[in-house]
Amino acid sequence: MKKFGIDIILTIINDKVLTKNLEEAQSVARYMTGKKEILKHELHLVLRECAPYLLQQHPQLREINVDEVNEENWDQWHASVARDYGTELPVRPIHH
Repeated sequence: MKKFGIDIILTIINDKVLTKNLEEAQSVARYMTGKKEILKHELHLVLRECAPYLLQQHPQLREINVDEVNEENWDQWHASVARDYGTELPVRPIHH
């Protein structure tokens, strides 16, 4: 099990950019799928594959509303989510 930022996990689950470090999405995708390389054009599909597994591992994240998050309120939103759920969460690979 490996820990990843709550913002990247929510980005993957919600299919909405909620992170300032999108490159971490590649790391999550490689870790969860076991693939050594994921091409840029494949990444979105792979992340969609990962999303239900992340929700299965962290069902409490379903209750987080991300509809109103934007660049202006991201810092406040992130601080609130990190306070309530933690800055990082453990993630298991899809096939463990």
